[in-house]
Amino acid sequence: MGAGVFATIPNRAVGYHPLVWVLSAAVLLTLCAIAGRRGGLTAPSWLTANAGRIITWAPVLGVSLRILFPLIVPPAQVSDSSEYLSLSRVLLEKGSYEWTMPNGNHWYAYRPPGISFVMAVFIKILGDWAWLPALVNIIMYVGTCVILRRMTDRWTNPTAGAAAQLLFAAWPSNIASTGLVHYEPLFVLTVYWSVWLFLNASNATSHFVAGLAAGLSVLVRQALLPVPALWLLRRPSPVIAAAVAGMTLVVGAWAVRNHAKGVPVTVSSNAGSLLYMVSNDQADTGYDESEVIEMFAKLGYDEYRQHVEMGNMAKQWIIANPGRWAHLTLRRMPAFLGEDTSGLYFAMRVARSYDGLSYSVPQMIAQGWWLLVWILAMTGAIARRDQIRASGDIQFLLWLVVLFTVTAMPFLMQARYHNGLVPAVLLLSGWGLAPRGSRGRA
Repeated sequence: MGAGVFATIPNRAVGYHPLVWVLSAAVLLTLCAIAGRRGGLTAPSWLTANAGRIITWAPVLGVSLRILFPLIVPPAQVSDSSEYLSLSRVLLEKGSYEWTMPNGNHWYAYRPPGISFVMAVFIKILGDWAWLPALVNIIMYVGTCVILRRMTDRWTNPTAGAAAQLLFAAWPSNIASTGLVHYEPLFVLTVYWSVWLFLNASNATSHFVAGLAAGLSVLVRQALLPVPALWLLRRPSPVIAAAVAGMTLVVGAWAVRNHAKGVPVTVSSNAGSLLYMVSNDQADTGYDESEVIEMFAKLGYDEYRQHVEMGNMAKQWIIANPGRWAHLTLRRMPAFLGEDTSGLYFAMRVARSYDGLSYSVPQMIAQGWWLLVWILAMTGAIARRDQIRASGDIQFLLWLVVLFTVTAMPFLMQARYHNGLVPAVLLLSGWGLAPRGSRGRA
C-alpha cells in the first residue's frame, strides 16, 4: 500500500502508465528495504535525547496549530460539513434526525448519525457559534493523542512514540479541517479507543464495553461493521460473543429506529447511491453526483427505494462490466491513498477560494507529510518485522488498515476517507526512525 501511495505521484505526470507505477514502487521498496534491514533510518539526536518531553508537549503543539489555522483561514461549512451541521440543528429544533427532499418527502437515515448527534450535544450545551466545530475537533484531537500515546508506550520505544506524536501534531490536512464539521476526527477517536478497549479486554464485561465503543464508531461510519471478523482472528474465543453483543446493542437500536421510520437499513441508506455513483456507464474516477441526483428524482425521492434500486442497478452493471469496474476501482485508489490534501481543499479552496501559491504551497507541504509518513512506515515495518510477527495486537492494527481499505474500494473514494488508517500507520512510521546508536539492532 505504501508503495502504491508513492507510485501515484510520478504516474500523475504520465497518465498512470503501468511500467512507471511498477518501477517507482520498486525503487521505493528497495530503498525502504535497505533502510529497514539496517534497523531503520537514524533518528535526529534531538528527537532521541528529548523523546519524553516531545511525547508530552507535541499535543500542545498540535492544539496550537489547530487554533492558529482557523484564525488565518476562518472556517466556513461547505459540502458535507454544511449538511452535517444542518442535521444537528434540525435534530435540536424538531427532535428528529431527518432531511426534507424537494417533493416534501422526509429521509431519515441517508447518512450515519454519529457526528451530527455529537454536534447537537455540543450546540445544546455551548450554543451554536462559528467556532464550535473547531473546539469539538480540538477535543477529539486531544482524545486521539491520548490513545496514540498509550499505543506507542506499549508497543514502541520512546523515539518512535515521539516521532508518531510529532507527525500527528503536524498533520496538515487534519489541521486545515479543524473548523469543519467532518466525521473523520470522531471516527478516528472512536475506532482507536474501541480497539484499545478490545485489546485490553480480559473478561466478558470488558469485551462488552469494547463492543459498545465499536458500535458507536459504526454509527459514525459503517466501515467498522465487519470488525467482529478481526476480533475472532485475534482472539478465537467464546468471549467474543460479549463484544458482538455490545456492538449489536448500539447498532441494533439505531436499526430498529430506522425500521420504525420505514427505512429498514442497519445504519444508513446511502450505500446504494454511493455504489451507483461509481458503477454506471457515465462513471469515471472523479466525483460527479449528477447521475445520482437525477435518479433520486426519477425514483420519487423515496429513501428506501433509491437505496435498493440504485444498489441493484449498480450490482447489475458490475456483473455486466467486471473489467471496467475493476479498472475504475484501481484508478480510484490514488484518490483514496495517493494524496492527503482534502482538509486544505475544503477549508481553503472550496470555502474561501484560495488559489495560486497561497493554496499550492500548503498542498505540497501536506503531500510531503503524507509521503514521509509512508516511507517511514514501510521502513519501520521491515525494521521491526520480527516484533510485528510476534505481536498479535500489532497485527490486529495492521489488519484494521486493510479492512478500511477493502471496505472503501467498491465505493466513491476521497482522500479524507483514509483518515481512519493514520494512527496505525503512524505507529509504524515511528518505528522507521531508529534511536541514535541502535541501527542494525532491530
